[in-house]
Amino acid sequence: MAASLIFTTEPLATRALAAEIRHDDTRFVAKLADVVDGGRLGQFTDVRAEYGAQKIDIALHFTDPQFVVGVEAKFDHTLTEEQVDRELTVADHLVVLLLEKEHAPEWLPQKARVSLMTWLEVLGCFPQSRLTLAEVQAARSAKSAVEARLRRLMEPARQRLGPAWTIDSRRGGSGMPAINFYSPWIGGAQLRAVLQVAQRAMPPAGDPCLFDSVSASAWRQTRKVIRATRPRRRRGLTPFGDCSARSSGIESRNSTSAGVVRAPRT
Repeated sequence: MAASLIFTTEPLATRALAAEIRHDDTRFVAKLADVVDGGRLGQFTDVRAEYGAQKIDIALHFTDPQFVVGVEAKFDHTLTEEQVDRELTVADHLVVLLLEKEHAPEWLPQKARVSLMTWLEVLGCFPQSRLTLAEVQAARSAKSAVEARLRRLMEPARQRLGPAWTIDSRRGGSGMPAINFYSPWIGGAQLRAVLQVAQRAMPPAGDPCLFDSVSASAWRQTRKVIRATRPRRRRGLTPFGDCSARSSGIESRNSTSAGVVRAPRT
């Protein structure tokens, strides 16, 4: 009989992982020693869930010397640099736990005292784990998957637009995946554009995912107030022509048609 899926949300999965660590920590602590820094990890003494003022998902405590390793897991929610900075006030080192390494935001590899691990790596430390890889893979992760594919557009866009442009993948106000483009300031004016998921919610698995591209101009006034013109909205995958995503599996059409990404199947 096929096992039912139980731990399919971040809170359930992280608490189940904490229980596995408490039951048999040996392989996981050895893995942390490789990822974090074996010279700084002493004797493992305790594991806690929702630790400290910042409610870190999991915290592992070591003595001789005193050291706290935090584990922050993300399936589909946004991981911000501000959140990581806050959690590093509670933990000496933070391990970000993701379904795929490509789900990591672009700034993460450069962050001090932060490491990246996948659920596949972690669950491999528990041969008899009651938390299964099938369960975490069944969790909602459509935003992270589409976001990872959109990030593949960033380097071609940088090459096309030049180093003076700023490009990032911060999600929009509705929390949907997006890529944001900012031109250099020319006089007091700047061109801004965004490529973002058009819907207010991710589509069902396997359905098309439509995108909007919006551009606007902004200018600075003497009191540093930035105002934007009424944006010109186009329905399309990308306003930058050759910066398509054909190589990454995203279908690119002309600028007046709907761009399509298939929502990942769980």
